[in-house]
Amino acid sequence: MTRAVTHRSGARLFYSIGLLILLLGLALWLIWLQEGRLPQPHTPLPAHHGEPSDFIEQPRLIRYDQDGRAYQWLQGTEAVFYPQADRTEIHQPHLLHLNLAGERWIAQAQQGTLTQSSELLLQQNVRLTPDNPATVYTPELQTQRLWLFLDEQTASTQDPVRLVSEGGTTEGIGLQADLNRGTFLLPNAVQGVYLPPSAITDSER
Repeated sequence: MTRAVTHRSGARLFYSIGLLILLLGLALWLIWLQEGRLPQPHTPLPAHHGEPSDFIEQPRLIRYDQDGRAYQWLQGTEAVFYPQADRTEIHQPHLLHLNLAGERWIAQAQQGTLTQSSELLLQQNVRLTPDNPATVYTPELQTQRLWLFLDEQTASTQDPVRLVSEGGTTEGIGLQADLNRGTFLLPNAVQGVYLPPSAITDSER
């Protein structure tokens, strides 16, 4: 009788262990299947900036001034935060800036890097455009790298730039922009091509 009870207890223990292993394997398989469905981040992972700690889809950051007025909206399709380098890589960043005069600026690119010192580096097909409904003059700045200093509300680059407007195109090396004053300064190798008002009028017909 004792042998029969011992045999049954051993069989139950073996069955329980087997069931536990089966359930564990099923759980691991479900986790692997779920991870396989997640989108792969476009931003560079670990090699250059250490291990990332956060991956965020559709990130959105809003900055406020001392009076509680929202003046900057930064968003993208995804963001990866690297704590060791203290930087956030943003894919397809889009920045909307509202200056003190109520004029809007829009900056966008394929890739962006945001640091804790409030510097935003835009790279690849960078576009900076004033969005002012009060005027039809809406030049678009085009370059491949642009540093935006969010606290100072300025922008600069040492790369070739192109300023495209309805009246023509200006090209140069380097740029300094004041988003509050709404000014562009191209300090080096500036050249431009402009159309007379008659040509602009004819092209609109």
